[in-house]
Amino acid sequence: MENWTVESLMEQLEARRNSGQIYQWTIQLKETDREESYFIRSKDKVALDQSRTVSESIVFVRLEVEKGEKLGSANRQFFTSAELIPQISGAIETAKLGEEKHWQLKQDVDTELKMYHRADPLIWEDVGAASRKLSEELISSIESTNESTKEGNFNSAELFVARQKRTLFLSNGARAEETSARTYAEVCFSATKEDNTVESEEFLITKFGASRDYYNFHEMCDLSAENAAASLDVARQESGNYAVIIDANSLCQLFGDVVSQFGAGAKYYGTPFIERGSELIPGFSGDNFKLFLDPEMNHTFGSSSFNAYGSPQSKLLLVDSNKVIQNTVDKKISDYLDLPVTTTQGAFVIEPAKSSPIAKLRKAHSKVLEILQFSALFSNSVDLTFASEIRLARLYDNETGEVKCIKGGSIAGKFQESFKEARWSEKMALANLDDMSGVQAYYGPSHALLTNIPVTA
Repeated sequence: MENWTVESLMEQLEARRNSGQIYQWTIQLKETDREESYFIRSKDKVALDQSRTVSESIVFVRLEVEKGEKLGSANRQFFTSAELIPQISGAIETAKLGEEKHWQLKQDVDTELKMYHRADPLIWEDVGAASRKLSEELISSIESTNESTKEGNFNSAELFVARQKRTLFLSNGARAEETSARTYAEVCFSATKEDNTVESEEFLITKFGASRDYYNFHEMCDLSAENAAASLDVARQESGNYAVIIDANSLCQLFGDVVSQFGAGAKYYGTPFIERGSELIPGFSGDNFKLFLDPEMNHTFGSSSFNAYGSPQSKLLLVDSNKVIQNTVDKKISDYLDLPVTTTQGAFVIEPAKSSPIAKLRKAHSKVLEILQFSALFSNSVDLTFASEIRLARLYDNETGEVKCIKGGSIAGKFQESFKEARWSEKMALANLDDMSGVQAYYGPSHALLTNIPVTA
């Protein structure tokens, strides 16, 4: 059996739309070429353990069928290795089981293919060459850290470099295509005390990116080795409420949960919703900030020229001085609630009205706990709570002047309470995340100081 093409899928869907079996349809095609490299330590040298090239095409189809004055909907992945007609028939039957209000894709659209190039040029032109170049830089950085640190021992590293093309086909005739790059790097060092009596656990540093320039491999390697060494001499954290400093990766995850409650769909479906005109954080007394949703920032996981409904995306102000300025509205919810369509995706951008050097934040309270790494930060997009065990942290006792590393214990908080007195670092940072909730990006202060965070030993 020969694999079917997207063109044949479009023909079959359009034939069923013309016959009335389908009301409207959308196809998203994601084509990826990825180079994967895995490195290990061999005789105190960095060695390539294995490498592979992966090419994949993933097809997602959303279709609606009419059910009187309502619609039924199905959204599923189609597989080119399986027969096409049974997959279409199965999606139609699934759509018949659901029921939702009637809505319609935008009509009278420009049917000319819109092309947007957001990929790092070298990665897009030759993903293999880009992978080799980054591999050389990574190996050099690992060897440099190995030579310059007494305690650090390189264990392993990984590097993924990919180019991706996303193409959107809509039954209203709209077509759009966008290129992007995706990269992932991880390095892992352990450490041994000078007398060789104790060896630390491996300390993994990971980073997602969308361009070659995003990575500082020397910094990643040094940080892995330094934190591994620091974990050899740690104290247990005492229970209590603390001022806590968190980094850009944590801020990306937490603001992702917050922004999900700005969607007008939450209002329609009766889930937690933060409405335009309301306070973001009741009783806020920290350093004011603006929050944007920015799809126009290149080389981030939030870069996007169009969403799944074909709507163009542009920078959108969500919050200013703790007041919610705008909610996000896609085409379907626009029809449901009679609201204008807005941007619905992009990087979460924080622009603070006031910021401070990180050194000043570390001295802002009698005791400040700076999280160097969580074991795994769990956050809840429904109630905006978060919690994690502490993999490694640094405690600044500003009464005694003592600074010590902390391992173990856990923290917990809730966004509206924990960020009530938030202060921001003056250094800015970009963070990209790719996890079970999808891809997200954040650009803003590299750290935030939160207060009254419960810490349990």
